[in-house]
Amino acid sequence: KNNRYVHFQVEYLSYKGGMRYYYPDFIVRTRDGMFVVETKGLEDLEVARKDERIIQWCKDASRIGGQHWRYLKVLEEDFKRYSFNEFEDVVNFLGRDIRTPATLS
Repeated sequence: KNNRYVHFQVEYLSYKGGMRYYYPDFIVRTRDGMFVVETKGLEDLEVARKDERIIQWCKDASRIGGQHWRYLKVLEEDFKRYSFNEFEDVVNFLGRDIRTPATLS
């Protein structure tokens, strides 16, 4: 859980043009690399901006740091509708939402 001890944040430009900070919900380490995970219920005007920024951050971090970073958004309706036992189950099921540096331009 990205809490006050982890305090992982990424800056982004808000829809009004101001600098803001985005605190994703979870950071997950797997054998294959790192995931930035956002759980999402309602989507406001800032969500698309945050998504765009964290996708770019993952691409940059993967290229510069040598560690593979990916973004995964878990929608509340999917989380409630389906039962997951392992993080890998979430990744496999919601793989369409994974933003990997290799698949994005």
